[in-house]
Amino acid sequence: MSYTKHSIAKTTAQLIDSGDTIFINTSSTALLVLRYLDQKYVTVITNNAKAVTCKSSPNVTIILTGGELRYPKESMVGDFALQTIRNVSVSKSILGCSGFSLDIGMTTSIHSEVSINRLMLENCKGPRILCVDHSKLGQTVNFISGNVTDFDVVVTDREADTEFLSELALDYKIKTIVAD
Repeated sequence: MSYTKHSIAKTTAQLIDSGDTIFINTSSTALLVLRYLDQKYVTVITNNAKAVTCKSSPNVTIILTGGELRYPKESMVGDFALQTIRNVSVSKSILGCSGFSLDIGMTTSIHSEVSINRLMLENCKGPRILCVDHSKLGQTVNFISGNVTDFDVVVTDREADTEFLSELALDYKIKTIVAD
């Protein structure tokens, strides 16, 4: 994993509090947040099978959604995964994406993950956080998972376009955080 992804993940982990229950989708950057939760007591609900092998604190409880395992990304999708997510309300959602633009929002290249991502946004009662490196800002891919206004916080890296971030903050009232 790149230094940039680790930096974004570490910064995002600082937004998580002990006692939080969070969603994490199949994004590799979002999954890295597990490594940086340190001594926080957190419950993570994820459709990312790679969470099982991800280094994390023993204080982190990981609940897999179950569902159809889709390779090579090792994402769990389908009715089983959706049913699990429907039965949970979380304090924070941490999602990554393939593209994020001001006119379309969050996009992914994998159709079967769209409904999972949307439900993770809908069933979140607190901040909805997007972890996205600069290369994905202003980009779109095939399938829309969420609108720009579905997010409260965007965590990115220092190479992000400052005009894009300013527009997010000023026009959409989305908190933007640039990781070191």
